[in-house]
Amino acid sequence: MAGGKNTNHHLESYHARLTRFERLLSLVTRVAPGEGRTAFLFFLHGFLLLASYQEVKALREAFMLTKFSAETRAYAVALMALVLMIVVPLYGRLRHHLDGAHLLRLVTIFFVTTLPMFAVLAHYQVPIAFPFFVWVGIYGVMVVSQMWAYAADSFNVRSGQRLFVVIMLGANLGALAGAKLTQELAELLSPMGLMILAATMLGSTLFLARPERAARASRCARRMRRRAPPA
Repeated sequence: MAGGKNTNHHLESYHARLTRFERLLSLVTRVAPGEGRTAFLFFLHGFLLLASYQEVKALREAFMLTKFSAETRAYAVALMALVLMIVVPLYGRLRHHLDGAHLLRLVTIFFVTTLPMFAVLAHYQVPIAFPFFVWVGIYGVMVVSQMWAYAADSFNVRSGQRLFVVIMLGANLGALAGAKLTQELAELLSPMGLMILAATMLGSTLFLARPERAARASRCARRMRRRAPPA
């Protein structure tokens, strides 16, 4: 009986320390007090990243279907695989020399700066369908996998098992939102406008990496202080 009362008291104390947002997240997964800000930042990161990717992916398919045959598409896929065979080992070497946040920033900046170049070329009716198809394929592999790698570096095994559900939810919702947004804006914006919008969403994730890591570090510091023996 006493054990049951102690358990109930512990649960009440646990939930009392949760913020409103953390209580909302607890409907999806178990969230510890103080993890809400970190979870939200990674949720937003996944949302913006996949929304941006779905936009450029839709543009890629539109360009290829209107410009090239299925055979040309097969060549583009083969070239994309060849480029990845070169890029992935180089990425692995960089991974050993740079921390996750720095590498994430470099990869994101590369795609943020090259996407407007395609937008300008499309605006002046320069044929971009073939190289853009390859670019989007590499984008989907490099940027998305780098985001997950950064998340894995930011959490330990136990917290990652709980909070990756939140990141995955943000990514899935972002993919749905990106596809819907592209469909709704296709008649209002030119391909150049859609590319600029996608670059803006991707670029906004650059401002999340440092707060994500800081929020995680703050959470770990508070946990260590609670575990420290009294002076």
